[in-house]
Amino acid sequence: MAQIIMDRDVPGCFGTNLAPHRGVLDLGKAQLYVSGLPWEDSMSKNAEYYYDLKPRQGQTINSWNELLEFYQKSEAGPWKRRWIFGGEKDCSWRLETTLERAIHRQCELPLGKEAERWEYRLLRQFERIAPMFLSQPPGKDSWIEWLALLRHYGGPARLLDWTYSFLIAAFHAIEKSKDGHDSAICAIDVDWWKEETKKRIPELAKIREEKDPHSEAEYDLIRRLKGKKGIWPVNAFRLNERLQAQQGVFLMPLDVSHSFMDNLRALATPADARSHLWKIVISSSRPLRKQCLTELQRMNIQNQTLFRGLDGLAKDLENQMLMPELFQDIEPKF
Repeated sequence: MAQIIMDRDVPGCFGTNLAPHRGVLDLGKAQLYVSGLPWEDSMSKNAEYYYDLKPRQGQTINSWNELLEFYQKSEAGPWKRRWIFGGEKDCSWRLETTLERAIHRQCELPLGKEAERWEYRLLRQFERIAPMFLSQPPGKDSWIEWLALLRHYGGPARLLDWTYSFLIAAFHAIEKSKDGHDSAICAIDVDWWKEETKKRIPELAKIREEKDPHSEAEYDLIRRLKGKKGIWPVNAFRLNERLQAQQGVFLMPLDVSHSFMDNLRALATPADARSHLWKIVISSSRPLRKQCLTELQRMNIQNQTLFRGLDGLAKDLENQMLMPELFQDIEPKF
């Protein structure tokens, strides 16, 4: 009988461990690990990790069938609520926005006022120059649409990319994984976290009652919030092509002067949060990569459909090297 072991404190990928806290679900044939993510202060070198996970034999997803079985069981259970997903090619990576990474890497400074300053500077510069390359640029006051466009083209922003599709997240996790470095899918119960944020910031709850989701009034309020931590799902009303193709959504830390994990940690204790934030670890090997990418391609989940255009087509060529059957009898004639 297979099991999913919800183990919060297995030493390994993320550092120190606390007292174990486990729950078990039956799945069928193999033993799979589902772990909560580390609860950390990214500003501290001595971060306290609440959830540790080290993949061991039988504790990772090791085949396409196991991945699909896990997905189907979860969809019938906890994922009946609205969960969203993010794929990471390395299970040791933490939840961190590109703005956080850029400030740490380029400025070698903690976030604080630097995050507010650089978010304003970089977005202003992007808004000034980008319209030269856009046929229909966002309006001057369309803050979230400009941030989404900045992320679309790889710029640093406080938006963290997620998708409503577990299988699209699996593609992102597996495609660039390296042998010996397990990949992971992060899964978050977005509505639960949103409700926790509403409890802390009643103004957001009120505006959601009065306005449609993704209203300019909602985003104007978020922009004016100071010193109030939380995370919030956002999307511009006018989606760009990539967001639509990838069923994309963003999570935003409301207090940009603190890390994404600090914003999330402010909402709940680890004991309260464990059922609403998972890390699903996938074993990394060439045979598994070939198996999963082949099956996902048959579902039309590939770079060509997720990144429409020549860039997606070119990215897929390397993946197709795992599928020589696609090129049967195709040989140079010279």
